[in-house]
Amino acid sequence: MRKKFRFCILFILIFLFNTLIAKAEREIKYIDSEIRNGIIYSKNEKIPYNGLIKDYYKNGNVKIEWTIVNGAQNGVAKSYYEDGTLKSDSIFKNNKKNGIEKMYSLDGKLVAEVPYKDEIRDGIEKQYSKNGKIIVEISFKNGIEDGAFKQYYENGVLEIETFYKNGKLEGIWKDYSKDGKIENETSFKNGIEDGTKKNFYKNGNLKYSVEIKNGIKEGAFKQYYENGVL
Repeated sequence: MRKKFRFCILFILIFLFNTLIAKAEREIKYIDSEIRNGIIYSKNEKIPYNGLIKDYYKNGNVKIEWTIVNGAQNGVAKSYYEDGTLKSDSIFKNNKKNGIEKMYSLDGKLVAEVPYKDEIRDGIEKQYSKNGKIIVEISFKNGIEDGAFKQYYENGVLEIETFYKNGKLEGIWKDYSKDGKIENETSFKNGIEDGTKKNFYKNGNLKYSVEIKNGIKEGAFKQYYENGVL
């Protein structure tokens, strides 16, 4: 009796293992898939699809590659350029992007890293130069620019620094020279210039200042000599 029981358990385990392997190794073309009520199926099948879906260029190279689990995109999704170079690499959970999507140039260099949460940008997006250095950092919250924004020169020196709140500029916008010296400061409120606008000499001294209210110049324009004297 025990031997029969052990045999049954072993048979079930082997069956399940083979089923999982079959699912993992299965692959169909994009044109052989279809969506019914939001669920992905292989055409003419009643059970939600499990496996890979691929689409191809005319030259035979892979164009897209999706991982499907229980009829939904779950796991790694990749797209490629026509020559076979990786174009993008992302992760899906229940048909929605989650985590960092990486995008690449035609020569295989990282161009951008975009954070997603349930298909919506959320976190710090990074954009890269050809030499691999960060040139832009943008903070997103629920798909809207919210938080710090930074832009860099090719040499890695900060070029622009500002802040967003609910998709609008808020606070001080700062411009820097390639050697890292402050050049301009502009104050924003709810996306409109509001506050003191300043321009600086290369030695860091104030060159001129003017007051702005709701986008309109208000008050005296003050200009200074390079030695700081008004």
